[in-house]
Amino acid sequence: MGELNTLTATDLIARRPPPTSTELLEDCLARIQARDSEVRAFTQVAWDRALADARARDEERDKGRTRSPLHGIAVAIKDIFDTCGMPTAYGSPIWRKHRPAHDASCVRLLRDAGAVIIGKTVTAELAFTDPGPTRNPHHLMHTPGGSSQGSAASVADLMVPLALGTQTAGSVIRPASFCGIVGYKPTFNWIERSGLKSFSQSLDTVGIMARSVPDVALAASVLVNRSLFPLQPLEAPPRVGVCRSPAWDRAHDVMEAHLAKATARLQEAGARVSSVELPTACDGLLDAQRRIAGFEAARALSYELREHPALLSEDLRALLREGAVTPPEESLPPVCSKTGASSSSTRSGPMSTSSSPLRRQGRHRGDLNRQVIPLSTRSGRSWRLRA
Repeated sequence: MGELNTLTATDLIARRPPPTSTELLEDCLARIQARDSEVRAFTQVAWDRALADARARDEERDKGRTRSPLHGIAVAIKDIFDTCGMPTAYGSPIWRKHRPAHDASCVRLLRDAGAVIIGKTVTAELAFTDPGPTRNPHHLMHTPGGSSQGSAASVADLMVPLALGTQTAGSVIRPASFCGIVGYKPTFNWIERSGLKSFSQSLDTVGIMARSVPDVALAASVLVNRSLFPLQPLEAPPRVGVCRSPAWDRAHDVMEAHLAKATARLQEAGARVSSVELPTACDGLLDAQRRIAGFEAARALSYELREHPALLSEDLRALLREGAVTPPEESLPPVCSKTGASSSSTRSGPMSTSSSPLRRQGRHRGDLNRQVIPLSTRSGRSWRLRA
């Protein structure tokens, strides 16, 4: 087994002479073969097709055709996205025989950009909470986090440089954090969701897993057709907001210590760090998230609940039944304001906050939500995604 699987996508692109896609795939597949019986990140590995695709990408490159910077790079796909020619079960026995005839849009975009789809990764049941068999590659007795557990573990264990995940509550950033990689949850609906098994139309978001921030920008540039790569250094120190949410009193001591350590490291690196306090009306956001998700999931998964209730986990079945009887008006969240009052008069949709004072306050504070700040980079510089 070689070392190409240990490199980030941007390192592979910069390497001279450039490695072939076949060489990369062989190293990735060797790593999967050596480790996945323990880590259990994949539900399906496209051994033959991935190698055939890699050879085809090499032939194109030999003829002077390079589709994008992702040309020949291996990518894993969470098993919540339809993927043509591969089993796509959405983490549920209900769909164990499902073979989609078409790719999800984001999968198709990756293929068109020359990426090689190496396989499908484990998801929690229908991207909810019932975990799959994946283990944390750094400590096999620990959880990798969910629901995009297989994608996070496969990237962290050097099986693949990039993977797709999804987030409805914390299913990209949580497993990325648990596995020690970069998890990018972009602005809602920024990456096309067609072909994703829906759970909550107001919350489901396509995310990216990688081992570096530049790799995230590389994949995002393909998926949103924007010039995001290469990243440019910040012209001024970034402004970073540290928000202790209404759930902060439930954080363990070790979590509080880690946040303090991360804050100190950002300050030492030159970031301008300040505390951000949410208005009191935001105290109910966690409950609102559950109501919205339950209400919408009961409709998105109505077939599964009606036809195969016994094949659903107890927790998911309970959420869907609760959501099925939730009045529509209770599925709408309050709009947060500085004064703590809530209002629905300015809402244009169930998750619209475009006119809320909190959103305006975020802009006033310097667009904290748009900064991408790694704790460290090889060059020692901070980076941003160019919008």
